[in-house]
Formats: sequence, C-alpha cells, structure tokens
Amino acid sequence: MISILPLDRAQPTPLYLQLYEGVRRAIINRQLTPGSSLPSTRDIAALLDISRNTVVNAFQQLIAEGYLETREKSSTFVNRDLPETLLSAPKISGIAHPSPEKPALSKHGQMMATAKAHQARKGNKHNIFTNGVPALDLFPFDIWTRLIARHYRYAPLSLFDETVSPQGYLPLREALANHLRTARAVKCDAEQIIITSGSQQAFFLAAAMLLDPGDKVWMEDPGCMGPRAAFISHRADLVTIPVDEEGLNIEVGIELAPNARVAYVNPSRQYPLGVTLSLARRLKLLEWAARANAWIIEDDYDSEFRYSGRPLASLQGLDTTGRVIYIGTMSKIMFPALRIGYIIVPRELVAAFTAARGAMDKYPPMINQLALHEFMTEGHFNRHLRRMRAVYDERRGLCEDALNAELGGLIQLGTSDAGMHICGYLPPHMDDFAVAEAAEQHGIEVLPLSEFYLGPTQQHGLILGYTGISPDYIRVGVQTLAKVLEQFV
Repeated sequence: MISILPLDRAQPTPLYLQLYEGVRRAIINRQLTPGSSLPSTRDIAALLDISRNTVVNAFQQLIAEGYLETREKSSTFVNRDLPETLLSAPKISGIAHPSPEKPALSKHGQMMATAKAHQARKGNKHNIFTNGVPALDLFPFDIWTRLIARHYRYAPLSLFDETVSPQGYLPLREALANHLRTARAVKCDAEQIIITSGSQQAFFLAAAMLLDPGDKVWMEDPGCMGPRAAFISHRADLVTIPVDEEGLNIEVGIELAPNARVAYVNPSRQYPLGVTLSLARRLKLLEWAARANAWIIEDDYDSEFRYSGRPLASLQGLDTTGRVIYIGTMSKIMFPALRIGYIIVPRELVAAFTAARGAMDKYPPMINQLALHEFMTEGHFNRHLRRMRAVYDERRGLCEDALNAELGGLIQLGTSDAGMHICGYLPPHMDDFAVAEAAEQHGIEVLPLSEFYLGPTQQHGLILGYTGISPDYIRVGVQTLAKVLEQFV
C-alpha cells in the first residue's frame, strides 16, 4: 500500500507532509487496517526513493497524533484506537418515539430566564440611543493593542499559569485603589479589591456571600435589572422601595423591611432615573445598616461622567462601620468587551470573598489586567476619561436641545447632569412599551421606563443613551423619534 502513495516533488508541499497525509488518509479509509504492521522507515525510504529522515519526520507526526504506535523493538503499527474514533461521540440508536413533553425549568430557573428579558429581546445590534454604550470609535485602540502585544511577548510565564491569585493582578488593584481614592473618595487599599469579570459577576459574588434564601433585599424601584437578577438567583425576597428626587426613600424601606439583610443602591446616579441620593438619606441609610446589622451594596456604574462640578464622593467613603460593599466597572469608561469589574469589601471579608471568587472561575483573565494596569499607570486612562467627559457633555447638551425642540410638549426630561443616558417622561396615557417597539422598527433603540419597575408602574418614559452615537445621528434620531411619537398623541 505505502509503495503506491503519490508523492509529487513539483508541489510546494514538503515530501514529509505529503507522506504524512497519504498514510493518514489510508488509515482513516481503512486501507491500512488497525493493528497492522508497517515496513521499517528504511524500507519505506527505499520503496519511495526518498530520504529516511523524510519518513521519520512523517511517522513522528503520525505517532504524536495517535495514528501510529511503536512497540515490540521499535516496530510501527496502525493504532487500534484512531483519533477520529476517540474524538467522536458514539451514535445512539433505539429511541423511536421521543417524549412530546419537553423538560421543564424549575420555578427558580424561569425567574432567572426572565430577569433580564429586555436585553435578550434587543439583541446585540447598536441602534441610535442604545443605552450604556461608550464612544467606541474614540477609544485609543492603537495604544491598547500595543500594550496587549507587549504583554503577550514579554510577560513572564508565571502570569499565565494557575498560580494567579483569584483576587486579581496586584499592580492593577493598586492602580485602581489609587484612582478610586482620588476620583471617588473610596476608603480602601489594594488588598480590599477583588477583580471580577464585569460588575455582573461582582453582584453574583456579593449575593452568594451575603444572602440566604428568603433574606429581604431593599431594591430601588424603578431599578437596575442586572443586580436584581443576581439577588433573584439566590432566592432573595426583593422589597421594592420607591425612588424620588432625593433617591431611595429610606423611611419607606425601614417601614416595609426594617430587618432586611441587604440594601441595594445607586447613590451617585440612580439607574434609570438619574437622581442622586441626598446627603441626609446617605447618613440615614448608613445608620440603619449599622443598627440592623445589614449590608449596603453600592453600585457606582458611571458616576465618573459628571458634567457640572467634580464627581460626587462615594457612599462607601462615608461608611465608618464597614457595612458598604462597593462595586464598579471599567466597561463604561473603556469598552464593554473588556469585562473587567471590581468589588471592594471590608477587610474581614476579603479572605472569604476571594475564596468564593476562585470557586466561580479560578481567576480573571490575565492579559487584559496587565494591559489595563499599564494603561492606567502610563496616563492613558485619565486622558481618555477627560476626553470622554468633554465629548459626552457635548452630546448630552445636543440631545437635550434636540429633544426640547422637537418633543418639548411630549417628553419631560429628567436629571441629566451626569451619566450616559437621559430619562424622558411621557404623558400617562402613552404606553412606553408600544413606543419603544415602534421606535425599534425605525432603528431607534429606547428602553421603556415601565420595564424597570418591579412593583406597579408609577411613570411611563423612555431611556435614551447618547454617548455612543455621533452628533449627526443624535439629530436624526430625535427627528425620527418625534415622528414615531406622533402616532401615539
């Protein structure tokens, strides 16, 4: 069989690869049967009029891939267990009539599947006014690519094995601690920071460590769906607390669930309404947590984008009793696919949270952490942040002006002195779900405010993201939205 293998010296493919492929194909097609003995490499070289090294190279590759095996004083045989057989699942026969009933999800699974339904429905496309998307075209990907390439080329191999800490790359945590102490008045050091795969993993981590089934959680209403999904996943009892112009209503929370285990809050910029938790309520919330032996989860998702004055200090920075768990993300400042978030916990919880973080997926991906560390320490991060504040402030102003000019009688704009979106309130008779669905048919992606209520809907409105679209598209988007809303007047 081997003596008739076609070898073409005129082809650019090396002879040893031609021989390798010819023998491999003959084995797969059973022209060379499993267990059969092959001639020696010297004899094959003579038969094919090629060098013995060519045959040796081909056979070494076939042995390495499992097609051939050596035994009995270096004799070579076709392997009885071929790689294709080992890599293919056996066919299953005998199931003639599958059950008409599909396996059902648990009640808990059904709750999880619907917890973030609006994101699944919207899909992955970015339309005009897509919420929470930064200006990706303005990110310095040339610098980022250079940093990534540098670390793939020069980083020590120890950073690529399983000795990496579940807590994350220490120099990155030090850079984050320095930034957060200055920009957000967070009281922490690197040892209190745990790097996560985005802020959503941080919420799941906090829920796993702080909640037992049935524990009560204060939830802002309307409120963010991501944290809500994390609490639902751990079977918490969500207690809806209304949000007004001063943020979370602490008095209502104490009245409804004085012994709640956790309070979830966006103190610097509430999502989706955009209001700020007043200082009086911040202090009252901290007093309640200390008295009730409760935890506060502070979600600080985009508060560094403040357009009037300096960014507000964090709630965690006011905490004197160690009751605040602080969660943040780099995805809003940089780009969503980065998937780097972080959670800051009191010192006494660091060991437990780190162990749980390791149980989730051992440790966060390393290369992005290395690159982000240098992106921050070389000054690129702060430069990009300053630039984006200016760009987003311009786009926010343009969006507000266009909405007031085109839709001043139909939409009342909420607080928009910070963040990445505007909440526009609709008249009570307008169905914001129907408006959002109609707008999507025209390439406009606005989120209905009523979807964010866990309790009864108190207001109808639209959530419009403006950071990821150019000024020209903002104008076009508002004009298109005006035409859509004419159908509902």
